[in-house]
Amino acid sequence: MTPTQLAIKARQRIAHALEKKLLVLIKDNPGMSVYDLSKRVRRDPSTIHSAVRRLISERLVVARTVLRKEGRLKRVYPQGFKFDDFCDITLPKQVVHIGNPAWQDAYIYQLNSQSIGIAGEPVPDWEAHAEPVVQKTQHMQDGSIRIRLPDKICNFYDLSRKETLLAYINNKALLTITGSFE
Repeated sequence: MTPTQLAIKARQRIAHALEKKLLVLIKDNPGMSVYDLSKRVRRDPSTIHSAVRRLISERLVVARTVLRKEGRLKRVYPQGFKFDDFCDITLPKQVVHIGNPAWQDAYIYQLNSQSIGIAGEPVPDWEAHAEPVVQKTQHMQDGSIRIRLPDKICNFYDLSRKETLLAYINNKALLTITGSFE
């Protein structure tokens, strides 16, 4: 083999080892951004982006690009990853106090074009901005609460194409749209 061929083989081995490491990270942490992956493996983001493109072409991972005010963010998932239903919201047991209120119903408020408020009882401050839609809650065996947002709200916010963040405070949840999928 010529020195050039040896160098090419060495680069291919390094790239393959990086791809294997990335696959493990992506399987253990679905939805990590290319930037976060680059920090975890201590490699340049452009190197990781190239490796992710190769993994996508080999159908080992899928990526979703999120458009945000700050720019584009590529999130990477293992092939076959089951994305949550965008209209189903799960509140973990650690963040809701089921006893007061009982959370038998969820009061859903369309607060503005990027925020949906969810509470287990009426919230007077939110009612100044919007009339609540009341939905029955589903209490799961693990202690969490699942709420199905009405189709009307899901369609209005176009949640199937949005990236959201769910935050919790004082036994309430705030679903905020943080970006759009390309």
